[in-house]
Amino acid sequence: MDRPGRRARANAEADHRLHHLAAELPLPAGAFGQTVRVAPGRLGLCLGLPDEPSVDAALRRLGGGDLSVAWRDQRLGAEAHRSDAAAARRGGGRVVLFPGWSDLPPTLTVAELLATTAIERVTALGGTPVDPAARLETRGHLRPTWHDDLLTLQLAPARHGYLPDPQPCCTP
Repeated sequence: MDRPGRRARANAEADHRLHHLAAELPLPAGAFGQTVRVAPGRLGLCLGLPDEPSVDAALRRLGGGDLSVAWRDQRLGAEAHRSDAAAARRGGGRVVLFPGWSDLPPTLTVAELLATTAIERVTALGGTPVDPAARLETRGHLRPTWHDDLLTLQLAPARHGYLPDPQPCCTP
């Protein structure tokens, strides 16, 4: 079983790797990037790209070194990681990169969040509905997840509105 501190470090490293990939490729505006637990103690990175030219460019840049890429029936990269690449494609996990993530202000309303990002649904802990006029302090670290095919952000009530779900930084 993973130790909590080790898990947080691994997730933080995976998040940083996705951010570096976003800068290196560069990813188009419609791209998604998420971390996915592919096996005990291992995370996979999953990029959701909006079109075939973006996929072709990513495959040319990523298919080597310690990265492996899965796209449809193609598997490129380090043999040891090819099954992880295929497992990451199946989804789940924490979404790190999504349309609108890079332009998030420190504070906004839930309605503004829904209007300016790819996040489609916001819930509070326990499934409580969230007022669209409620204030959200982003802390520069929003990690929505996919629920029922909707990009969903879970929030925690706070004194003056809401905060991102209070899980320790970088945990799924």
